Amino acid sequence: MDIIIYCKTLLGGVILKRMLLLLLIVLFFPVLCMGKSAIQSEGNMSYIITSEGAVIIDWNNQLPDVLDATLFVPPTLGGIPVVGIGFDAFDTCNEGPSTQFQLILPEGITFLEKGAFQCCNQATVISLPSTLETIPEGSFIHVTAEIVFPNGNPYFTAENGFLIDNRTNTLLYTSKSSGDFPLPPVKQLASRCLDNWIDEDTTEIILPLTLEGISSYVFYDFPWLESVLLPNSMKNVEKLAFYSSGVNSIVLPASILSVPAYCFVECYLDSVVISEGTQYIGEYAFYWNRGALANVELPFSVQFVGYNAFPEGCNISVLNPNTHFESLEEYQLRDPNGKSYGVRLGYATLLRSP
Repeated sequence: MDIIIYCKTLLGGVILKRMLLLLLIVLFFPVLCMGKSAIQSEGNMSYIITSEGAVIIDWNNQLPDVLDATLFVPPTLGGIPVVGIGFDAFDTCNEGPSTQFQLILPEGITFLEKGAFQCCNQATVISLPSTLETIPEGSFIHVTAEIVFPNGNPYFTAENGFLIDNRTNTLLYTSKSSGDFPLPPVKQLASRCLDNWIDEDTTEIILPLTLEGISSYVFYDFPWLESVLLPNSMKNVEKLAFYSSGVNSIVLPASILSVPAYCFVECYLDSVVISEGTQYIGEYAFYWNRGALANVELPFSVQFVGYNAFPEGCNISVLNPNTHFESLEEYQLRDPNGKSYGVRLGYATLLRSP
């Protein structure tokens, strides 16, 4: 009887394994086949086909060697309408045409992926369609081109060198020509949006009174920028917003309830004023500082101070005796997957240029 049960069990196990193997083949065979043929090429464009249409993912960086060449993106590829531009699709930083050019996108394209035009530094003009609905933050890093909408656009405007998402009132990008104008009255500054507006003569910025939020890397790598005046309307500042700027003093208005982790890494801070109203200060918020920050007063409203929020040797005056200073053990428990690079590996591992 035991032998029969054992044989049935063994047989059942073999059948089960074969069924699982067959199921895996059925599930993954189409994926494997698709992976071999997913990227297609036509002319100087490489693309993939999605359920929405064709998405351009690369081009061969070839243009006629003439002054003011123009690259026209085709409206269809493989007979399928082009609907999107993928990440890094028009990078010319490392290998590109020897001449500058204008880039013309056709009507019908509805979205850009983040970084779609990253490093398209040879383009002088990027012409976008009226059908475009989505432009993520960081789509134009290392780009200086003028952005135009020859047929208009219901969602975006490009005036005086400022590209703005009108739905969220977010400044997405500034071209070189924007430097002749003050910042427009927007609510949000997108990541890297001021790269062309700030030049080496810009040592002080007074932000618009309408501003409510600053994304990561907005003031990244501006060591000559000494002062940024935040309006009282400010509500949100994202981590790394001031990373590697030359800001030497900052006044955080009461409307900023939370100072995020790594917000002021590698600044030159000598003075930090935290207003009554701020409740939370993230880990390493001011820690790696090149200035001589000696004293900081925490108002009564501050309830939590993350691990290593301030530089070593900085004298912290606390008005609220119940303000909690996070220990290393607490930080590692709160973030077990290792954002504590500052402890284990050094902050350079975390702070990579976008």
